[in-house]
Amino acid sequence: EARTSLQQDIRKELDERFRPELINRIDHLCIFEPLTKDVIGQIVDKELIELTNRVKEQHGIILSRDKNLVPHLVTKIDARFGARTVRQCIQSHVENRIAERLTKKDKLTHLRIDVRSAGVTVTKAKG
Repeated sequence: EARTSLQQDIRKELDERFRPELINRIDHLCIFEPLTKDVIGQIVDKELIELTNRVKEQHGIILSRDKNLVPHLVTKIDARFGARTVRQCIQSHVENRIAERLTKKDKLTHLRIDVRSAGVTVTKAKG
């Protein structure tokens, strides 16, 4: 019911501010709710799984991660911007560190992603 009221209020504002020619082109109003930290966490987890698969396919390296990685990354994401910043966050906090580790010349088969007081670390793992 609150959603219907909000849609009516938005429709009224649109009618007051825009000409009918433009209003007639609007087929549907879609109201987005802010994402919760839990939902952002699920998106982060999905993106990390995709990253793990990509690294395995492209480099033959297994990634394992600290159970605190997802909650740590969620704290770095501004929920006001929704899921848009998830990829940027993972890239700057995880992928860049993986890339730095891959530039070392040792033979890698397994990397471990951990959360430390200094942030995210990527180290060679046994396995």
